[in-house]
Amino acid sequence: EPINEQLHGYNTGSTILCYNEELILRKNLCRDLANGPLPLLVSNKIFVSTTEDYNQNQSNILHSPAMTTSSKKDSMDRGKYDDEHSCVSERANTAQQEIDLVNKFSSILDDLCFSPRNHEGWFAAGQCINAKAGLICDRIGNLRCSYNQEEFFARAPSATSRPRSLSGTRKSKLNNNVGDFDKLLFSLLKKKEQLDRESIRTIGNDLSCFLRYPWSSLSRLKDCATEIGSSFGNNDCTEQKEKTGQNDELIGDSMHSEDEHILPTLISPPQCSNNDSVMNEAKAWKSIQCSAVDEDYSSWQNSWGSLFVSVLRNMADKCHQVSYFLAKQHATRMMNSTSKSDAHDAAILMSEICETMATSKYGELQGSVKFGFPLSKMSDGDKYCLADHSMQRFQESIEWLDKSGDAEMETWPLQFMVGKCYEKMAVALNDEAYKSELPGESNIRQYESLLCKAFTNYKRALEGARIVNKERGIDVREGGSSHGISEIEYRIHATRLKVILRSIQTNTKQNEKAAFEALRLTEKHWFAKQPQTTICVENTGVNIESSFKSVKERRWEVFRDVIAAMLKLRANHAFFHRSVYRHAQAILWVPFLREEEVSQDILRELSGLSATATTTTVTRLSTESAAAEIMGNLFEKKRINQLCAVWVTSAFSCPFESLNGSVRKYDRLRMKYTGAYLDTLRFTRRLNDLEMFQGRLASCMRDLPNFYYASAKVGGRRPPKHIKDNLLDSTGLLCFAKRRANMAVADIIIQKLCRAPAQKMSVASGIDFGSAYKPVSLSDFLGRAFACFLRLRCSADDVRKKSVKLGSIDVLEVDCFLVAWTIYCRQKGVTAFPFQNEFEARAFSMWAQRIMCLRKAVEVCQNIYPDIASTFSRKKRKRKRIDKIENEGIDTRDITTTGYLDETNKTIEIDDKTMLSEKLKAELE
Repeated sequence: EPINEQLHGYNTGSTILCYNEELILRKNLCRDLANGPLPLLVSNKIFVSTTEDYNQNQSNILHSPAMTTSSKKDSMDRGKYDDEHSCVSERANTAQQEIDLVNKFSSILDDLCFSPRNHEGWFAAGQCINAKAGLICDRIGNLRCSYNQEEFFARAPSATSRPRSLSGTRKSKLNNNVGDFDKLLFSLLKKKEQLDRESIRTIGNDLSCFLRYPWSSLSRLKDCATEIGSSFGNNDCTEQKEKTGQNDELIGDSMHSEDEHILPTLISPPQCSNNDSVMNEAKAWKSIQCSAVDEDYSSWQNSWGSLFVSVLRNMADKCHQVSYFLAKQHATRMMNSTSKSDAHDAAILMSEICETMATSKYGELQGSVKFGFPLSKMSDGDKYCLADHSMQRFQESIEWLDKSGDAEMETWPLQFMVGKCYEKMAVALNDEAYKSELPGESNIRQYESLLCKAFTNYKRALEGARIVNKERGIDVREGGSSHGISEIEYRIHATRLKVILRSIQTNTKQNEKAAFEALRLTEKHWFAKQPQTTICVENTGVNIESSFKSVKERRWEVFRDVIAAMLKLRANHAFFHRSVYRHAQAILWVPFLREEEVSQDILRELSGLSATATTTTVTRLSTESAAAEIMGNLFEKKRINQLCAVWVTSAFSCPFESLNGSVRKYDRLRMKYTGAYLDTLRFTRRLNDLEMFQGRLASCMRDLPNFYYASAKVGGRRPPKHIKDNLLDSTGLLCFAKRRANMAVADIIIQKLCRAPAQKMSVASGIDFGSAYKPVSLSDFLGRAFACFLRLRCSADDVRKKSVKLGSIDVLEVDCFLVAWTIYCRQKGVTAFPFQNEFEARAFSMWAQRIMCLRKAVEVCQNIYPDIASTFSRKKRKRKRIDKIENEGIDTRDITTTGYLDETNKTIEIDDKTMLSEKLKAELE
């Protein structure tokens, strides 16, 4: 404010005039630098935006990008690498993007020093910080797996046995009857507070470090850790480095020396007098830095990345709150003014701020991961609070749109998100106890009440979308998350399916109450024509169950209606991937709704397949075969960059599309679909399809979390080919797919070995894999099991280290190999363990005996199967041209290269037996 007073006083004297002119010039320069779009992430090939995307980003960052009429989908695999050069430069480009975002933030901050009540500036500052947090979040590994086997399958079969029935044998994790709503909510919030106290959300006394230093550069990240540790007076865990002038480039040219005091002042954490909090932060810092001392840079990088995301999101939220407060004051004044245009603009601006804050909070729900140290699973209390906060902001955004009086503004996308928030809140309260057997407004659970609100908002969104689609049309981009009306229709019926499945999984004592509750929720929203199964009591909105049909029959009709909706959605949109997953999931649950009463004709009708099993009644195997065929639609072709038929649309016009346009959401979708597809192949014993899928994985590109994890293991340099990765010590979608496929093959081998009669099994005799495969000898079984172990790309010592860390040797491929090895040795009449007698074996624990047995099995099998061992050998002869890429001082030559470049740049192949001269050896080194 004093600066603004001086700006208007330049008629009082020549000295003041010159000074004020300088201030005016500086203010205008700061305003020009603060305006404009956020910087784009540019890479060699993958991250270059199309012209359409660039034009959309040129719009003001305060406004949502306008919807395009083009139906072209962005089929580029975001976050993947086309060549080795782009792989090498990924870290450099991302670090530069982080620096550009900090420079943008600094420019906005300079402008806010001249006009601190500029709500648009505070909003833009929060967007800059959120963008940096999103970049890091897309690249952090070891996040929670998005595929839940127990949710997808009616009851996930174990490695050696298959369950007989679900009824009465499965303990539900979904409803433990904790108590009524008040007690349950108090319990959830108390647990949330306890977890908050146990975790570290911020660290250090100057949070500007998390802005100034780029996380994607390991060298800069080390400097950041050192600076943060200096506040605790502990620098003994990290390598001390002399400070150079390189730190100046981290904050950019726009951060001048006279302004450096502004940034820490605005974003410093509140001073805490509690010494325990400081001690906990110091312990956390030491714990993280110990990983760097042990050269475990992958875990060290992820731990700091989790703290970066937590701190940056907290800072962005504070900026948005300031913007919300100032914008609301401004909008209130404008609504009371006589100018309708000013009131309209202020209301639209307020609506967009509320929408952005709601979208940001809902985005924190994705993945159910709580960032900080340590990286942990999000509790139900956190989910409920985030969903509730997001819902309130979406509701407020709708209210401001209504106040604007603009009939062309669409509210159906916001109504849709309100419904999703209510659904998230309901799921968090599913452990609420049932009140009474009689239906009524006062006896229903809060879970049911919230789901009713969710369905109501979904219906409102659907009606609004149909009106807009009829008047102006809704842009549909196939393959992504922009299918218009179909996205809302899918959400309604997918929620109905989830409600039915939760009622089935409820413990036996509450089955009847859960079934009635599920029917009250699902029988109001039919996809096809509504059957006459219920009677609605007037003025209550509650359906009382009639005697027309039983509960099982009514639930079956709802189930068939949901499946019909999924089939129709896939038929309308050839690339609508969400309905494929839910359709396959529903088919797998068919036996537990009708058991043996469904014929093969009905199963073929439900699955949409021409033929399934040949038996006369439905069995688990037939439903699993049908689910495998359905999921196979997403994996029909070889897609090196995508793995399955899912794309990311580049233009965002609503919060739902924005939330689903991130790389992490894209990877989570592919992980969920890949896990479901591989498990259906596993339980139907389709070895040919599994081996074909493994061949595809060998030619796939790394995803972002997998690349950063592998790159950190080699000190930030270019990682080797992913086929050499240790699957027990890796992360990301690619590692998940490779490990899941390998486990599927190992599981099939274990099942066949454990079920084959011992008296009929011999080394040379055949064991039948199924009608589609020829009998395989026991020796071939051992070879297959040996290959499964070798695909892990680890040694027995790696297994020992992993088992020590986890507390058990629970590795399916190791179990498979040891089972095959034990049976093979038994049939050969030799001992499988490296002990002379039983007395010698007693000196070791069972865990140590297994490790020693594994070492012996590997040593013997390398001689029995030299071809298999050479296939997975780390030292392979190959012909390769050496290319040296001068990027961050990285030489891309591989240590396994057996070729070199002479003066004519021709590749010369070198045989292993060739005697190399000293000069040639030096060149190869």
